[in-house]
Amino acid sequence: MYKLVRAGQYYAIVHDERPMRSPLGRPYLTGFRLLAEDLCEDLNRFGPFGSGATLHAAYLDHGRKAPRTHRESWLLMRYDPALDFALDRPQDRTGAAMMTAWFGPVISLEKLSAWLRAASLRQLVSMVVAASVSCSVLVAHRLLRGELPATRLAAGMRKWERPGADDVAELTLTLDNIRRYAQAPDEPELIAATPFELDATVQGVAQRH
Repeated sequence: MYKLVRAGQYYAIVHDERPMRSPLGRPYLTGFRLLAEDLCEDLNRFGPFGSGATLHAAYLDHGRKAPRTHRESWLLMRYDPALDFALDRPQDRTGAAMMTAWFGPVISLEKLSAWLRAASLRQLVSMVVAASVSCSVLVAHRLLRGELPATRLAAGMRKWERPGADDVAELTLTLDNIRRYAQAPDEPELIAATPFELDATVQGVAQRH
C-alpha cells in the first residue's frame, strides 16, 4: 500500500514504511498535495511501473541530468508519419476525414517545435511519456494542450493503432493522469537539490507516521 506523508515543505510517497525512490535513488517528493495524491492513486492501482511512477521518476532523475534539448529532439524526430500513426493519414478523403475527426488536423513541425521550446520541464517529460504510451507525438500534443478529451484519444488509439490491445477505460485513465501531471508547475528547487539534501528531508518520515 502506497501512502502520502508530509516531509517538511514536501509530500513524500511511502511504501512498506519506507520512502519510495526513483531508479537513481531520489525520493518521490513534490510540493503539491493534489499531485502527490494522484501519484499515490496511480501507484496503488498500477504499481511502480505505471504511468504515474514513470512520470515522476523521469522528472526527478532526467530533469536533473539530461538537457531539455534531448527531449525536444526526440519528440521532433518521432513526429514523422513513418513513426507516428496519427500523422499517417489515408490518401482517400473519407479516410483522412475520419482520422481528423479522431485526432484533429496535422500541425506543422514548426508549430510543434515552438510549443516544445516554451513548455515547462514537467510538460516535456509528460510529452515523452504520453508519446511513448500512445505511439504518437500528435496525440500527446493534443492531450497536453487539452484540445481533445482523453476518452476520444484512447478510443481512436484502439481503433487505428492497437485494436484489442488495451482497455479503453484504463487507457483513458492513463492519459488523464499524464495530462494532470503536466499541469503542475515545475519545482526547480526539488530538481536542483542533491541526493543528500533529499535524503535529509525524508529521514525518519515513515516512522513518524
